[in-house]
Amino acid sequence: MMSAQPVIIDANSLIMRSVMASALAELQAGGEFTGGIYGALLSLRAALFQPQTLPSILVACFDDSLPPFRRAILPDYKRRRAERRQLLSPDALAEVRRQIRVCYRLFGLLGIRCLRYRNREADDVVAAAVQVFVADGFTPTVVSSDRDLWQTVAFGARVYDFGRKRWLTEENFERDVGVPVHTYVLYKALVGDASDSISGVPGCGEKRAAPLMGLVREVLPAEPSIQLSVLVAKLSGAKRKFEQAIVTHREAAEKAIRVMDLRASFGRTDALRRRLYEPPSDVRVMEFLRECWAMSFDVLRRDRGKYVEPYKRASERARACCERVANRTRPRDRRLCRVSGLDPCPF
Repeated sequence: MMSAQPVIIDANSLIMRSVMASALAELQAGGEFTGGIYGALLSLRAALFQPQTLPSILVACFDDSLPPFRRAILPDYKRRRAERRQLLSPDALAEVRRQIRVCYRLFGLLGIRCLRYRNREADDVVAAAVQVFVADGFTPTVVSSDRDLWQTVAFGARVYDFGRKRWLTEENFERDVGVPVHTYVLYKALVGDASDSISGVPGCGEKRAAPLMGLVREVLPAEPSIQLSVLVAKLSGAKRKFEQAIVTHREAAEKAIRVMDLRASFGRTDALRRRLYEPPSDVRVMEFLRECWAMSFDVLRRDRGKYVEPYKRASERARACCERVANRTRPRDRRLCRVSGLDPCPF
């Protein structure tokens, strides 16, 4: 029998995909776009309530800003995204930010725990939450279309890629992605990531990097920096240019690993853990429906059994789950939130 498990949502990925899917047509039609909120709610429901999931604790993680350490390591990190945003008008950018804030509020009305931390991206919070849940014996599901979060499979999560509508687990990862799950960060560092302005090793594309992961498959502990050291040692004296490039550009690959690796990017998780296991708030059905009425979301408003009731059942499971965890752990020091330096940052 399937057991209830936490679900962690990469909210910015979900919302931005929905916003941009509707933006072009709506901008051309009237200079505004509002379908992102509606699309995000429909996509969220489709992703959460599937035969493979029985969600309990629902967590949505939002971006605040880039962690300073990433730009300190790679000054051009995500520069291209900033340049693309400049193509939109100031009014359009303001509308995107407004829709994200509205989704933050609507998700909260559905009983979803919305988390946003200063100087952290959603990816950092997602990865930290995964590690907290795994340490407590859960197998959390990550909902995202961001390939950076595929590495959480190595932490013990399952990933539902709602953009490609597929599941990634430890069992199918190597078959579907082409590299062992514990070498994925090293693989990405060698290949690079154009969307994040990470160039990778010259001449080392996906087809050339993937076979090299077999050389470090057995490296333990499975830390990308150690794997890179082993790989460079094995490629010393190699004749092929792209293998020589890995040795030559080792420092650049190390920087890419430090930027990409999410295992410790959040920092201490004491306060986060306490937040994850707080008793869930009730699903505020009527308030949610009033919001839907105001935005003319007639489908969501009419069929509340399909679009609202599943969240109520998830909230009941979450309450039971949080009580079980609270009963087997000692109370945490409330000062840890201040000690960690990562106070929650709501919109």
